[in-house]
Amino acid sequence: MEKRRLKMIFNKSKQGTLSPRITIPSSWTRELHINEDEREVNVYFINNQIIIAKEEVKMNKDLVMAEIKNEIKKEMEEKKYICDSDNTDRFVDKLVMNILENFSNQEEIEECAAELIEKANKFLEENYKRIGTVANNGDYIGYYYVNNCHFETIEELEKFFRISE
Repeated sequence: MEKRRLKMIFNKSKQGTLSPRITIPSSWTRELHINEDEREVNVYFINNQIIIAKEEVKMNKDLVMAEIKNEIKKEMEEKKYICDSDNTDRFVDKLVMNILENFSNQEEIEECAAELIEKANKFLEENYKRIGTVANNGDYIGYYYVNNCHFETIEELEKFFRISE
């Protein structure tokens, strides 16, 4: 592994928007076989890291799981709860699939999705409070929420967070 400390360049357009750019060492581009004729690369932003690669990057479950945890924490900081009810777009399922869609190997995605969803739900259970109930029609209604709150019923939580309004 080689490390370089580089400076980001910011170009300002006539409209005042900034375009950040970075110049990487030419020895690295030669090693990746990037040249004027073959200059397409794959760039990934995952777990607060930028990865530049000529070929598709093989998925790293640990890196993906760290990204999932970061996104769960952001959601909890912003909304203070995550809905985990039937008949809704389940946050965890959607999050995992959105992250995995950046990897092209469909077989690898299908193989890992269930495992990552299970780990994400376990992370929620270990780090946040949960309340849930089964409705008369058999549908599950549930939420994970921040630890500094306490609710006896789903209705209390929904009223507090103004969910049904």
